[in-house]
Amino acid sequence: MTDDVAAVRLRLAQIVAQAEADETFRKRLTDDPGSVFTEYRIPEKAVEEYSQVLAQVRAKADGCSDFTCISSECGPTCYITIPIFV
Repeated sequence: MTDDVAAVRLRLAQIVAQAEADETFRKRLTDDPGSVFTEYRIPEKAVEEYSQVLAQVRAKADGCSDFTCISSECGPTCYITIPIFV
């Protein structure tokens, strides 16, 4: 059974959130990303593909060319940009 793209991206987001909150996990991710990705069932090349998709979406978004917002395409009928204020 193959996971859909949304499930893989959700697990990637969980990895990022845990790495931001847990220094021990962040070090483990830095030292051995392959084992963390295996543990979270992240397919090979998924990180690179997701990064490319984000870069493409951000390139199309007006005012969203860095990490100041989260952008998402939701099919041919809508586009969502959520500003992040820090």
